Amino acid sequence: MSLRIKLDEAEASLCISDYDSSEQCINCSTFEDQSFSICLNYPLKLEDTYNPGNFASVLLQKKNLAENHIYKVIDKDSDTRMGWCIPIQALCSKEHSFAADESFLRFAYIATYHLIQTTEQNLSSIPTTTADARLSLSDFFPEDVAVLVISIGTPDNRKPFILEEWVPSLFGYGFSPAGESERPNVKHIGITPSAHSLNLRRVSSKVEGRPFLDNMFSNIIPFEDNPLLLFFYQYQIIELFLEQVFQEEHAVLIRLLIDAGTDTVKAKDVLSKINALAPEKKRIELLFGDYVEQGIDRTRLFISCNSFLREVGQEECGNMHHALYRVRNILFHQYRNIPAESLQALADICVEFSHLLVQLVSRYKGRTEEPAEQTT
Repeated sequence: MSLRIKLDEAEASLCISDYDSSEQCINCSTFEDQSFSICLNYPLKLEDTYNPGNFASVLLQKKNLAENHIYKVIDKDSDTRMGWCIPIQALCSKEHSFAADESFLRFAYIATYHLIQTTEQNLSSIPTTTADARLSLSDFFPEDVAVLVISIGTPDNRKPFILEEWVPSLFGYGFSPAGESERPNVKHIGITPSAHSLNLRRVSSKVEGRPFLDNMFSNIIPFEDNPLLLFFYQYQIIELFLEQVFQEEHAVLIRLLIDAGTDTVKAKDVLSKINALAPEKKRIELLFGDYVEQGIDRTRLFISCNSFLREVGQEECGNMHHALYRVRNILFHQYRNIPAESLQALADICVEFSHLLVQLVSRYKGRTEEPAEQTT
């Protein structure tokens, strides 16, 4: 599919004809009428040295996106550049700090080419125009939309880009896959990128390919601003990981039980460990113990949870996962007793909860060979 316009009540699909440097525009005809001409404003220097077929482009949306919110996209684990994230506004202007950056200009052309030639019909507006008119990409897309352009290599050395593997990390910066042109506004803001870079990490291989995770980070959590509902949705992701912990631990313990054979002492010890997995509180201890990589920032969520607990007259907890679990129990079982003025404290928890979930999804490593230690 390509961008579409409306001419005399009939729709037509655009295709690129040539570039007019004197007019700073990309001339387009339509597939239906090659003699038709329309100009798409392109004030940037045209750098078309890259083959658009060696790149993938995805539309993203972000609350309060500005023209100068232009970011290099980095694979944090390999410390390699994957591409660029470019607001639609930045493609329609040269009044930003990257207008003379050669690398940006090459990716800006790729972004523009893909927008014109390959945009799905339901992701853009269809402006009404006339022959020889001058339009801009901003006539087709709202100001909160950006283009993620990723290098995927040549046909002989292709590395497919799977968006779902990166969605949670993008969400951490406030970016979500753009939905249909008529869509709700994003509520989630995310952290502010440093040095004009998005440092992304893939979803852990232990939980990749889960449509539930993609749906939560793409379609539900970014658009929810009711703190109670938002916490409920966020905790569902914790529930998914608790189920994963149970399955991994249970599988090993069952093997140990079989290996115990007629040794009743060993068998009783294994059965005791199986029973200890049942309480959710135990599994959340395991999750945030041996099951995640070091380096997850728990402090801010810990502080927010204890602040909420104090506000509703509950005892504070000594670590993040106990505090989070206590907040969960209060909300799920005693919400009727929470004063309305405490909802802001809950909203503060949700902000930090999102930050922690982004880290958890990429840093979950699963269990070690031996069963994890049960803590008290």
